Amino acid sequence: MRSQNYKKLTIIEYNPHNLNTHPFHITYTQATDNSVKLAIDSVFANFFYFLNFNNYILSKVEIKIGNEDDCQFNLSKIFIHNFLTQEFHHSKWFNDSPIIKENGAQDVLGTCFYMINCLQEYAGSPLDYLGRFDYEHSYQAKFRCAEDHLVLMYFQEMAKVIFGSPIPLQQSQYLLSHDIDALHSSWKEELKKQIKNFSFIQATKTIIARIQGRDEWQNIQNILEDEIRLEMPSTFFWLAKKGDTKYKGVKNADYHIEEPYVKNCLSSIESASLHQNGLHKSISSLSFEEELSKLPATTINRFHYLKFNIPKDFQVLSDSKITADYSLGFSKNIGFRNSYGLPFIPFNPITLSYYKFTAYPLHLMDSSLFYYMNCQTNEAMFDSVASFIEKHSQSTVISVLWHNNFYQKKDYPRLLQMIKKNLTQIMQ
Repeated sequence: MRSQNYKKLTIIEYNPHNLNTHPFHITYTQATDNSVKLAIDSVFANFFYFLNFNNYILSKVEIKIGNEDDCQFNLSKIFIHNFLTQEFHHSKWFNDSPIIKENGAQDVLGTCFYMINCLQEYAGSPLDYLGRFDYEHSYQAKFRCAEDHLVLMYFQEMAKVIFGSPIPLQQSQYLLSHDIDALHSSWKEELKKQIKNFSFIQATKTIIARIQGRDEWQNIQNILEDEIRLEMPSTFFWLAKKGDTKYKGVKNADYHIEEPYVKNCLSSIESASLHQNGLHKSISSLSFEEELSKLPATTINRFHYLKFNIPKDFQVLSDSKITADYSLGFSKNIGFRNSYGLPFIPFNPITLSYYKFTAYPLHLMDSSLFYYMNCQTNEAMFDSVASFIEKHSQSTVISVLWHNNFYQKKDYPRLLQMIKKNLTQIMQ
């Protein structure tokens, strides 16, 4: 049975679409389509969560939107037209910088709605070889702003208008996780290195260990022990399907979810007061329900290889038993896939309704740093993590993904200590 400390892993209950608790009373001084009003409500709901996250208390606030002198905000024709005509390519929204500009004025409300809800991914842009939204076609790549928490900046601009000044910001929190893709394959890499270096004795030991079923990537207990010692919570995401996919060079798990080592790991994690298991949705035709049935009870997910597509898979998530998804990050770059660093419930701009799950950001991934950003040593990767944390030390849930195949016993505790020193853990 989990101890009460397990609650520390859960963030503040997130219900941004509950407009009964929405403190902003919005009036429009000009004719405004009801769908636009719903979009603006969603912005203020997220803004309210941002205020709560930073412990900023307020009562009911009157907001006027329109083109009158006493209005706090005006909505651009660019936002209204693009939203109503479902024109979502970022080139139609942003010209020379990542914010809507019209007649010299900036539209922060329309911009926040576009960014938070990932509207650029509704545009049908070219996909990569796995069918994922391609970073190279994003406004983040165009404006080189992937590592900028733009919505935080724009929310502070809103705060200036509404309250007269930016609000004080709380220290950022961390969300630590591990995708367990492989447990039995480190011997291949080790053997190549040993043969290349003529280390035949070590190569022989590696082959013997392989025959005996031992592998360097069977390190889940080591990771767990390091984190328990430092009282740091994390989530382990497990693949429920083993073997090849239809994509060349892309595999699901190299383990079976029912094998004894995996079952022992799942049990150890379930018993740990600050840790939990989640589903790492495979690249296959299996449904969420089929894969969830193979794991201990969980309702959280991250897609394998971050292979998901918006809006299709947002709807699949919404129709499943998944309550929280942790996939919203770029595979080729660290930073903010929707320019926002807090969890949110996505708003569907087509159906004008909320999806039925909470999306958590993914900001820092070891494989992004190693394979795409030329960080070829632990030192280089740790430096990038430290730099990102320093830059976003306030009002962000910084999500760090460290695969077990990147774990090194002598170095991993340093990464944990750096995270813990500079961030607070997720609290309920």
